Amino acid sequence: MKKVIIIVSLLGLSCSGFCQTEKLTKEKKTTFGFNIGGFQTMIKSDDALPQNFKINNSSGFRLGILLDQKLGRKFSISPKAELGFSSSDVSFSQETDINISKPIYNTHLEFMTHMVWRRSDLKINPYVLIGPSIRVPLTKENEISITNNYDAGIDIGFGFDKAFTHFNIMPEIRFSSGVMNILKDSNFPKVRYNSISLVFNFRG
Repeated sequence: MKKVIIIVSLLGLSCSGFCQTEKLTKEKKTTFGFNIGGFQTMIKSDDALPQNFKINNSSGFRLGILLDQKLGRKFSISPKAELGFSSSDVSFSQETDINISKPIYNTHLEFMTHMVWRRSDLKINPYVLIGPSIRVPLTKENEISITNNYDAGIDIGFGFDKAFTHFNIMPEIRFSSGVMNILKDSNFPKVRYNSISLVFNFRG
């Protein structure tokens, strides 16, 4: 009887180990998904602004697509492309004392590549990310823009990865810090585009 119990126990352990190995083998290394969320612009100047120049920040909305490529058990690389909408602008007055308002990347495409480190042994796995981003404004043809044709920045963030049967959901807080002067007119002060976002990523 003892021999039977030992044999059954060994078979159970073997089956359990095999199932876990099978699960790891079938786990996808490359996954695709989409995201949706909101953000707050924090456009600012490092220099003192003249009296006739004002920056107006705003909240916004973003959505995009993403890819997640595993580089190991805890590391992955995640390229993303997102479309953003906001109503941020700068207002200034010229010699005629007429107040002029110009949009700042109200509609833009943002391309980013994030390096991600995440725990993989919990039911809800925390993760952190860092990587470069490029922002490209989408300007109407009849609108004279005062911004450069693109902006570059660095993203840092953290979130939580929750796995379900067919997909993962990952709420994420991300801070983007611009490294360029976004205004192309040298008569204006130097201005950098910063933002903080709350994004919900879905991948499967």
